[in-house]
Amino acid sequence: MKNIINILKKNKTDILISFIFAFVIALILAANSYAQRVTENITQSVVRFHVLANSDSEHDQSIKLKIRDSVLEAIGERIVLCSDREAAEEFLFENKELIKDVAEKTIKENGESYNVSVELSDEYYPVRYYENTEFPPGLYKSLRVIIGSGEGHNWWCVMYPPLCLNGEAVKQKNSEMLKNTLSDESYEIVVLSEENNKIPEFKFKVVELLSDLK
Repeated sequence: MKNIINILKKNKTDILISFIFAFVIALILAANSYAQRVTENITQSVVRFHVLANSDSEHDQSIKLKIRDSVLEAIGERIVLCSDREAAEEFLFENKELIKDVAEKTIKENGESYNVSVELSDEYYPVRYYENTEFPPGLYKSLRVIIGSGEGHNWWCVMYPPLCLNGEAVKQKNSEMLKNTLSDESYEIVVLSEENNKIPEFKFKVVELLSDLK
């Protein structure tokens, strides 16, 4: 027994370091598991909306925003009725030609003849901050409207739940829809609290960092 005590005394520094190391490893694994769970829930629950302008000229950028508005006006009221992301994805796929027609009409009305392509595909998005929401980086299902060469600055938002319909701020009705779409822990970090709670903000930074590393 004395020998065991003496060994423990001599090696207490090594034992302490081992405990600290094991704790740090466990903390990293727990944080990574949390980040992966939240990121997957968010990316698998929403559809993003991405409009790429032909160029960075003032005229082309104006057309980009007009196409954004005309597309949202054409399908906005109906996508609200979708029950989940899968239903929204099916609705958008079935209405790709309608979206293309709306975009082409807007381009023609603005004196141009650019080609338009409409895609529903997986697309990587960096972290995005809106007025009172924030979305972590990740691979999202995305409705992409590409105007002409698609080389200009782009515009993006969240098509489903329909956060784009009221600009980039989540109104009360949209907030409830987003809350019903996401898990509680995902909703906590996506929607910024008016009380400026630092804990969800810290959690979001953890998710953002680990998602970027991944």
